[in-house]
Amino acid sequence: MSEAHRNAWQVRGAQTRQRIVQAVWNVIAERGLAGLTTRVVAQQAGVSHGMCHYYFANKDDLILGVVDFARHYWIQPLEELVEGPGTPEERLDKVVSWMAEPATREVMRVHLQLVSYSEWNERLRERTAAEYARWQAGYVKLFVELKASGVLRPDVDAEALGVAYATLADGLVDQRSLNPSLDAEGIMGAFLRPLLTEQGTRLVRGHRPEAAVPGSASPGGPSPEMSATPGDQTFP
Repeated sequence: MSEAHRNAWQVRGAQTRQRIVQAVWNVIAERGLAGLTTRVVAQQAGVSHGMCHYYFANKDDLILGVVDFARHYWIQPLEELVEGPGTPEERLDKVVSWMAEPATREVMRVHLQLVSYSEWNERLRERTAAEYARWQAGYVKLFVELKASGVLRPDVDAEALGVAYATLADGLVDQRSLNPSLDAEGIMGAFLRPLLTEQGTRLVRGHRPEAAVPGSASPGGPSPEMSATPGDQTFP
């Protein structure tokens, strides 16, 4: 086989694998893990049942494939914001704005199914834990920079705070799937405000004392900041 044919074969293989993983995502979003079978996935992906098994030995391998696929919905956007332009304070504002947006029902369904199933699947638990470690690392990096810039009090453990903030943000996303009117931005600000220096209180817009408090979003509907696009929102 020539190099050109080998490359073309590899590209087609990667595309087929990606199509199967996308089909797995769709099936979990529509039916949950209880409705996930290799035959259903093959039908959704437009491939044979045998082709599905060629790339994924069983249902567990299909689920593990979705863990990597899901990364572009939550971890990669966070890392882009953390590594993006601006001061640490500006990047924190962008992260909070992004986290305050409501997640789509499809994303929440898949996320909750994966976390729940990891209780009974050690391989999935390990992979999911690794993804969460990467998620937390983004926040840790940002808070270490915030402390170095004088925004956080000197006695604050920036690494522990980064992990705590990552955990808070993730939990709020889950809770807002149950209660969309929950003011995630206000809650995140209330959590961080006591840990800021006077300089930090002035610079971090979303965490000023006059910022919105939890529960201030209009009942039964999203608050105005939810409808803005990531990075474009401004804080009260």
